[in-house]
Amino acid sequence: MNAEPLEFAGDVIRFDDRSIATEHPVESAYRVKGRIVVLYDPDSATAEISNLVCLDLNGRVLWRAEYPRVDREDYYYRIKSIEPLVAYSFTSFACEISLDNGRIVKREFFK
Repeated sequence: MNAEPLEFAGDVIRFDDRSIATEHPVESAYRVKGRIVVLYDPDSATAEISNLVCLDLNGRVLWRAEYPRVDREDYYYRIKSIEPLVAYSFTSFACEISLDNGRIVKREFFK
């Protein structure tokens, strides 16, 4: 199944004549497998709350992606692919993340 890029402006995602308000400004958003994968603007990221999330079609958070490191602040700044879900972190990891639960399946240091 292919991912569908969604329209967004600020903290609102639009699809199918619907709008979903999000917690933070959106950097990118995709619909995949009946869910919405959202990368929030990295400036809204914190060490405690991941800026890569999965929402249901009503906007409820299903999971927040885990970070590759817990010993220092991190955030995701780019989604490389959706299937599989791979995102780049500030601490120089390419992380493959499970679409089912947000856990890191594989991580690769690239610096």
